[in-house]
Amino acid sequence: SSGEPKELWTGSGHTAGVASVAYAPDGGLLATAGGDGALQLWTLDDAGRPAPGHRFDGQPRADKGGFSPLSAVAFTPDSRFVAATGADAVIRVFDVQTKAEVRGLRGHAEWATALAFGPGGRLLVSGGADGKALAFELTPQEGATPVGHMLKLNAVAVS
Repeated sequence: SSGEPKELWTGSGHTAGVASVAYAPDGGLLATAGGDGALQLWTLDDAGRPAPGHRFDGQPRADKGGFSPLSAVAFTPDSRFVAATGADAVIRVFDVQTKAEVRGLRGHAEWATALAFGPGGRLLVSGGADGKALAFELTPQEGATPVGHMLKLNAVAVS
């Protein structure tokens, strides 16, 4: 063994470029999002190989047809919810179990480009092309089970 990394899998669940990927913290799911506007969930086997799971369809574009591209995806620490955002500047939070959209968060004036959940799962921070970083506090049923304390969020990356 040379110690070189080897490719284990190639996925093609999108019809346009993939801009963001995230593993669910419990290790059972992978999420991909990109230019076709879809949020694709993948179930992982014991070897870590993904198989297509639920697909959340993209949001139709009002101006020129097609779907609004996505640029960021993130899971809550308990893996129950997944959030995605992109060109329409709306952050959508989906329940992984019920496959329902539970929240649409607004506040960015331009393309939202980054997402991160805080360690407790209640705080969701986004970054956007408008130069803003926004923090949203989710209600208990939308975020992770509340804990006795919440760590401070130290950073969020914005491209």
